[in-house]
Amino acid sequence: MEEAVLMGNADAGVARVAEKPQERKATVPAVAQGLFFMDSRAVAAMLKELARVGSGGRAQEVFDWLRSLPHTHNLAALCDVFTFTTAISLCGHRQALRHALGLVGEMRARGIACNTHTYSALMNVAIKCGELELALDVFHQLQVDGLRANVVTYNTLIDIYGKLGRWQEAIGVLDMVARQGLEPEARTFNTIIIACNMCGQPQEALRVFDTMFARGFTPTATTYTALISAHAKADCLDHALTTFQRMAEEGCERSVITYSALIGTCEKAGRWRLALDLFAQMGRDGIAPNTAIYNAAMSACAQGARAEEARVIFGSMKRSTCRPDALTHTALATACQRCGDWAGALKVLQDVLSAGGRADAALYSTVIEAMWQADSPRLRAQAEHLFDGAARLGVFGLTAVKARQGDTLEARPVSQLDLAVVTPALMTGAAVLALHRLLLELQQHIRQSPFEGAPSLVVITVGRSSRAASRKCGKETAVQAAAVSMLQSLGCPCQ
Repeated sequence: MEEAVLMGNADAGVARVAEKPQERKATVPAVAQGLFFMDSRAVAAMLKELARVGSGGRAQEVFDWLRSLPHTHNLAALCDVFTFTTAISLCGHRQALRHALGLVGEMRARGIACNTHTYSALMNVAIKCGELELALDVFHQLQVDGLRANVVTYNTLIDIYGKLGRWQEAIGVLDMVARQGLEPEARTFNTIIIACNMCGQPQEALRVFDTMFARGFTPTATTYTALISAHAKADCLDHALTTFQRMAEEGCERSVITYSALIGTCEKAGRWRLALDLFAQMGRDGIAPNTAIYNAAMSACAQGARAEEARVIFGSMKRSTCRPDALTHTALATACQRCGDWAGALKVLQDVLSAGGRADAALYSTVIEAMWQADSPRLRAQAEHLFDGAARLGVFGLTAVKARQGDTLEARPVSQLDLAVVTPALMTGAAVLALHRLLLELQQHIRQSPFEGAPSLVVITVGRSSRAASRKCGKETAVQAAAVSMLQSLGCPCQ
């Protein structure tokens, strides 16, 4: 026991020396003498500690120096399965998959057999580098070599299956663990629940949780967070809130992921007041929001027509380390639009453009809608000018295609159509302007090519989300009503 303590102290002392701010070339001389008092396990622990404190480069330098020693050197024996495995695992921090594979090859050349931990480390490096199929190959090689996977390896395998969208196989790993005579841990179930969530299978995730609970495992904060995500994906907001409250009662720490799932679900369910209450509670818990949470909170403000509160949240976001994205600006502009503040919505667009950013169709459509709703001829003319400028830049992606034999559109063979026009999902003002622009261009085309004649039938699709909403509620949307009204005023037969 005393020897182990002394070894641990030597390990920590050498790590402290190595991480001191000094010339990189001086790292090896600073620790070389201490290495004589350490075995390979202690050296491996030192390398991990260096990486943990942000000195991964120094850890690599020390190990590379050990690798370069002749086999007759007294320290050459420190290059064994423990230090090699640690060096392989550290490759994940810098996504150095090629180097990790090279180290495995060097192990074999030196006659050092890989163990289960080596293969697990290599699997994790492959995952961090996005090489999921390679990670599976590594697991199969472990089996070919006759090694027995441990629970950590199986947890990693579940993670791979989840990222590959193979949730059935992720669940099936539980059977593999049982056949090996191993006991799963809470993390095993957590990883399966997360995998099912990633694959859009919330009901399966909930069933795995029931199995976990029935087998006597105590849920952790990670379990509850994954469970909240599953309830959220299953549109069971009340169950998600109950789970959130249960976390508090059991003293589980709630993370940014927990709040992100819950606030996002509240916002999508139209529970904007609850979303904002949770956002405020998150601040009281001392948890810094991420971009997704800021966006959800501002979208909640838009639902409640709270432009000033949205501006406050936006200001807080700008002072944080989070960077506003397209969804951020659209949410802020929408909050202004729903408050009737067309000038505020326009300023959001102007700020994006003046900063050298690129505004998308959603932001332009929101700003145009705010100006259109003002019902002022001057503002509507300004909105039309704004639309034309964005359309010339290709922001809206308006497309008009001729019929192709065999294609279908709206359950009608396109071969029966002369022209099909598609626009992105637009709000009423932008949709009317898009329709007007398309009709003008069609008129110009007919005048320039009179022998082709006018199309007998034109199908105009203004965003699939509007069409889906129309079918769901069984009546015209505002966009469709405005388009039909405009066409009828021009004497155009339409339906």
